Formats: sequence, C-alpha cells, structure tokens
Amino acid sequence: MDNALTIAGLRRELALSQQEFAELIGLSSKGNVSILERGGPCSLAVALRLEELSAGRIDAAVLNQDVAAARAKPDWALTPAEIETIPSDTAPLGDASTATLERVIICDVCSKRVDDAVAKSCSFVDCPHSERIAA
Repeated sequence: MDNALTIAGLRRELALSQQEFAELIGLSSKGNVSILERGGPCSLAVALRLEELSAGRIDAAVLNQDVAAARAKPDWALTPAEIETIPSDTAPLGDASTATLERVIICDVCSKRVDDAVAKSCSFVDCPHSERIAA
C-alpha cells in the first residue's frame, strides 16, 4: 500500500485541512504535509504520531528507517514458536532432586559445584586441591 495515499486518506478521514493536520502531527506547515503525502521523508516523531493516529493502520517502520531498524528482529532472537519448544523443567548440573533453574556456580580449580542457597564461590584457598596446586 502506498503510504502517501494512506497519509492523505487518514487526513481526509479525520476531516482536517493540511494545516490542521500539520499541527496535529507536529509539522510546521501544510507544505510539509503535502510533501509527506507525496511520499517525502518522515521524521521519527511524525512517523510514530501517524501510526498512533491511525491506530496502527499506518506502519511507522515503513515511513522511517530508524523505526524499522529498532523493530527489526535480530538474527539470534528466537521466535515465539521456538520459545515454546524449550522445556521448562530442564534440570541444571548436579543432583536432580535439589536442582533448580537458578544460577549454578562451578569451581574453576576443582570443577565442584559450589552454589548453595546463599551463593558463594570457591577460591583457591577454599578449594580442596589448593594445597596440591599451591605446593
């Protein structure tokens, strides 16, 4: 659908002159509305205002590249369907009877799971292998 016709159609639907429409969407003159209606460039603020006024029938992402870039789905993002396939009861490392989906901390020195109800970390001094490594 051609945005120039859609914008002009919205203005006519609201029964506004170009000057009134300019004031409503934050433009300085009816000449700017005319340029916009013919497919001219659209600022971020005006694109979002047009989308709001049209109740989403005019897509701000089509009118403005910044809006399009902000709304673009990154390549690494999961789709809602992919998110639904992730099991919610996946147990982390360690004993499955006490495992929760909370943070799991593994010691870099001895590879022992060191997280408890109160998160703590294993330091070289606390590690049972520290004497052997330090000696």
